[in-house]
Amino acid sequence: MLRIISMALMLLLCVFLASGEKYLTEKPDFLQPCSVTASSFTNCLASNIENILKEWKDGIPELPTVTAIDPLEIQRIVVDGDPLSPIGIHLELENVVVEGISDAQLTEASYKAKPLSIQSTFVVPKIVISGDYNITGHLLEYPLDGTGKASLTIEQILVDMNKRFLVREERNVIFTDIERLHLNVRDINGLHLRLDNKAAESKANEILNQNEPGIFEILRPSLNGAFGRIIKDHLSKIFAYVPANYIFEGIPVASRRY
Repeated sequence: MLRIISMALMLLLCVFLASGEKYLTEKPDFLQPCSVTASSFTNCLASNIENILKEWKDGIPELPTVTAIDPLEIQRIVVDGDPLSPIGIHLELENVVVEGISDAQLTEASYKAKPLSIQSTFVVPKIVISGDYNITGHLLEYPLDGTGKASLTIEQILVDMNKRFLVREERNVIFTDIERLHLNVRDINGLHLRLDNKAAESKANEILNQNEPGIFEILRPSLNGAFGRIIKDHLSKIFAYVPANYIFEGIPVASRRY
């Protein structure tokens, strides 16, 4: 009986170990360690991030939890405008598909040791967001109430991102886990929103696109929230998978937390 119990415990242990988190055991050629104190840090990190977006655009085959980043799928985005404002829109987007993220270019990056964090700025040449919409509210004096297909194109988007890390050691390997991520869509250029449905006549599309700044300010909180959650989840899995020394050089060991 004791032998059976021991065998069962060993089996459970093997299952537990086999189901443990995987990590990248060999550094791929497209990643280079970037010294956090070097003047070349921004250019080096830009190369790493842009290579990750290109090489793992469709996900990481060895890590099924990391799915495609481009196109990126988001289940739902809700936009709530002030009903008392001239542009009072309540917009719900479902089955959302975002294209263009893999073309993001890191233009600025700064490293901070305490707390361990990296502030970065990205430019995305073009983003296309499409999905099923349900809209109510008003545009100036024009009432809105309809459903259909929506397409939002942004010709250029400027995004600030602040990532705070916790240094973790596992199996004598150091990882930089993302503790917090704050994303802010700072500015856009060339926003074009189209609602395709009989209830959304050409006049509505015309008014929407004539009021680009106002529409952007309404959309920004929802874009920040949706993109922030998705990007944090995606990058958290990648940084937990890739050892820190494949990406960074000079991370202080004293910052470790267990």
